[in-house]
Amino acid sequence: MRRVLRASTVLVLVMATTPVQAADADLDAQAAERMRPVVGAAIEFYNEHSEDNLPALGSDQIQELLDGEVVRIRRRPARDQEDPPERVTGYHIIALPRTRVWVAALDPNFQATDMLTERRLQSDPVSGSLWHQYLSLPWPVSDRQWVVRVQVQHELARQTTNLIWELSWDLEAGGEELARESVASGLMGAISEEQASDAVYVPANEGSWILFSLEDEITLVAYRIVARVGGSIPDSWIATFGMAQLTQLLDEVTAHAVQLDDDYDPALEDILGGDGEPIAAW
Repeated sequence: MRRVLRASTVLVLVMATTPVQAADADLDAQAAERMRPVVGAAIEFYNEHSEDNLPALGSDQIQELLDGEVVRIRRRPARDQEDPPERVTGYHIIALPRTRVWVAALDPNFQATDMLTERRLQSDPVSGSLWHQYLSLPWPVSDRQWVVRVQVQHELARQTTNLIWELSWDLEAGGEELARESVASGLMGAISEEQASDAVYVPANEGSWILFSLEDEITLVAYRIVARVGGSIPDSWIATFGMAQLTQLLDEVTAHAVQLDDDYDPALEDILGGDGEPIAAW
């Protein structure tokens, strides 16, 4: 997997995205009725196999999903921290096979913004890949950087008989030192040690893409993220604007999944599915 994920930080979502035209991958009326009882059951099934639950949806929210809308939820995760960061979660149903949506979400050719520099530091099929990402921001906002470990949850796919795929990321322990070494070695290109020493290392950045195969041609997508960017930017501001960008992000993934016939060549890419198997052509 060459690239981490599109928008693996709320700061990229908020400060460095461009509006896209939503693509048509909505359910027809019959499919919507079939999915009505399935959506809530799918989320409940995930929660039975995960220690980090997704928020349940009410009947009105499920109706919004069936109507092609993005459902957005903002909440503080239940943790032992005194003041945990807020989490934003977006749900969307896409009338396309899960493999197409997975490739679109990971998108190894996608560069979220010229402001973002990222390099892979390590890669291992068991422990996942380690990435240093550096976001150059306009004055007077300080640059941000972080090191995240990205993992595909193969055990979840096995436990759910391949119905659910998940790719998650979280800050790596000792990441600040790894970031310094990355810059000092020249791996980060034009980013200097002086620049990096002035950048804020973000105190929280974790999240995941979770894709449910509801039917062969119907995928439920859940995207969630918890972030703190540090400095003088309030957590509540990041959560508010992250919520505002969720629709754009999921519309972008949908649009890319629709056009993948022209973009994806399994002979050139190295994307594995949530089960660890290579994604074949469709």
